[in-house]
Amino acid sequence: MIKWLIKFFLIGLLFLGVDKLNLLEHFHVDNFGWALLSSLLLLILFLLIKPFLKLFSIPVNYFTLGLFSVILNMLMLAIVDGILGSHFTLGGFGSAIILSIVISLGSIMIDDAVKK
Repeated sequence: MIKWLIKFFLIGLLFLGVDKLNLLEHFHVDNFGWALLSSLLLLILFLLIKPFLKLFSIPVNYFTLGLFSVILNMLMLAIVDGILGSHFTLGGFGSAIILSIVISLGSIMIDDAVKK
């Protein structure tokens, strides 16, 4: 539970930081509230939908040596983008893939830190 709360706040801060520092040209989130809401939606999707997608994508994930997980994260980000509309905008494939990789790496680091 604590792990998910940490991920919730850190992903929200990541979204806001990437937008306010203009690290990705076409990515936009309105404010901290929308960043937290997008983070919450993303974590809900990770808990409810992603396990089924991982199950069905085991063969593809095996042949791509796990890189297909980044595509699944991009799909989750695209769903959040579609739900929140103009309050959370990915702006393209490049932004989605970079955010997906950063979220994956951040999740790995949080999981390792919480286990210890």
